[in-house]
Amino acid sequence: MMTHIIEASSYSGDMVLDCFAGSGVVGQAAKMLGRRAMLIEIEEGLCHKITLRCSDISQPLPKPKTSEFDWGKELLFQKLLDHVSSEK
Repeated sequence: MMTHIIEASSYSGDMVLDCFAGSGVVGQAAKMLGRRAMLIEIEEGLCHKITLRCSDISQPLPKPKTSEFDWGKELLFQKLLDHVSSEK
């Protein structure tokens, strides 16, 4: 599920932030999709498990061809820019 969310809301090479990393699923999904990830976790034991989980991934998944999400993200970004410009 996290791969779908990350893929729909970011591009390859983007940074994904998870402030409550827990088991590290977000970091794992980000790495599989070719994103960088910043994970924050207070429990030391979980940090070790996250490191193991994410180091298991040898290479990112192949980048898919342009998807419907790419168009949607660009449109959303343009609407945001238009809104900010009209506020000035």
